[in-house]
Amino acid sequence: MDLNLLKYFTAVADEMSFSSAAESIYLSQSSLSKHVKRLEDDLGFQLFSRNSHTTELTPAGEALLPAARNIVRELDIVHDQLRMWSSQRCLRLASFSFFSIYHLDRFISKFISLNGMDISLVENASDSLLAMLDGDAIDAYFAFEYGNFPPESYVCYPILSEELVLATTSPVAQLSPDGITLDELRGFNIVTLSERDEPFMTGYLQKYAPELATRLEPRNIWLYSLKSVIKKEACASIIPRMVAQSSKLCCTPILGLPPFNLALITKPDRITNNRLAALKQYMNQELTEW
Repeated sequence: MDLNLLKYFTAVADEMSFSSAAESIYLSQSSLSKHVKRLEDDLGFQLFSRNSHTTELTPAGEALLPAARNIVRELDIVHDQLRMWSSQRCLRLASFSFFSIYHLDRFISKFISLNGMDISLVENASDSLLAMLDGDAIDAYFAFEYGNFPPESYVCYPILSEELVLATTSPVAQLSPDGITLDELRGFNIVTLSERDEPFMTGYLQKYAPELATRLEPRNIWLYSLKSVIKKEACASIIPRMVAQSSKLCCTPILGLPPFNLALITKPDRITNNRLAALKQYMNQELTEW
């Protein structure tokens, strides 16, 4: 017997009206009547006495009702426990696009197999991720930590130190063997990615290289096509080293720009989340080896 039929039975018994019961459980009256009829057929007893004006329990219905209520209550408890168990095993993460593309897929499958944990991953722009975290839509997200980002009200787990580089299709001449200066960048035609692919760039450059930031205008260039644009237009881009290397571009360090951290960002009330702790430990180990 389908135990859900008992839910339909108790709903009608609570309302003593098929129409009201159907409305309360968001079901059509005809569907509810069919479900109750199926239960009556399964049990071999008529449970309700109906006419055009009233609905009443039959003696068989009155005998079934207390047991049906108990079963429905226990089913609700079991469903709640299963939902809680499922949510505890699912880690809800978000990330910006180039980290999702080039790095998450390298280790996420292995992490799932080692920990028996489900992971849901959303890809979005940085400002949207903060709102998602505040709204409890995600447990944590990946972003670059620099200066006063993210705000102090959030918790950051630094995972990997990273730097911005000048990315080109061939090596560039530089005055210093250690890299290229901000002044030397004036001679380059520099293109930047769309805000979706490179959401942290504006804030970072405004803080550490405001002169350079005023000369840059983000273009609607997606990460997938960056290398071909650089080659076709004989230009360069300023991107994280991990992105340049993944795109097989030449990397020239930019002197005067401090490194920043790739971090897992969450809220203080999530610090005790065992799933996040396991992910942080795993990432520290895996990313350090790259």
